[in-house]
Amino acid sequence: MSLSDAWEPQATAWATLTRSGWNPYERWLPAFLELVPAPGRRTLDVGCGEGTVARELAALGHAVGLDVSPSLVALAREAAPDADFVVGDATALPFEDGAFDLVLAVNVLMNVDDLDAAVAEAARVLAPGGRLCVSIVHPVYSAGDAYLEPRVYEERHERHGVRLVLRNAHRPLEAYSRTLERAGFLVEAIREPRLGGRFALTPMFVFLRAVKA
Repeated sequence: MSLSDAWEPQATAWATLTRSGWNPYERWLPAFLELVPAPGRRTLDVGCGEGTVARELAALGHAVGLDVSPSLVALAREAAPDADFVVGDATALPFEDGAFDLVLAVNVLMNVDDLDAAVAEAARVLAPGGRLCVSIVHPVYSAGDAYLEPRVYEERHERHGVRLVLRNAHRPLEAYSRTLERAGFLVEAIREPRLGGRFALTPMFVFLRAVKA
């Protein structure tokens, strides 16, 4: 099963947990949004899931949400019927060239098998000078004893009797940098948010903002 396809069978569990008090975005989303430009002509949220982040973005004036999982898109539409959600693949976006001036990928690029294709598609649908804002699980969090070796790993969560299995790709930070370079992006900003607790000294996430040259 591909990394993207793995989300469809987890859709109900993910939505149940995120909507029952376990909000995985709560501590770090404000810091990520500091990196996001003000809404312009049109914004695309790639990998919007059940819509938690998309609803925050919509409140700020941002627009379209897309996810490969039909069940997650249905859940997102149910929670925000006035927002614009589309079923689609990050590696084959159903939009015209240059259709957006801002693309966001919030904890999505670890869940695509073809990283180059996903980033190249983000570049394609961005107008020149458009920006890509990315959050990924920090490679130091997922590295184990082999930081430089790409691999797929699983995380299992269970709360309130709900079981969730997340399949992510571990890739070193250089892999993301090289992919952005190949797609014609220039990195403008990198942030490693301090979340406190056990992540006070080792970051769990890294945020990137890049501009299409």
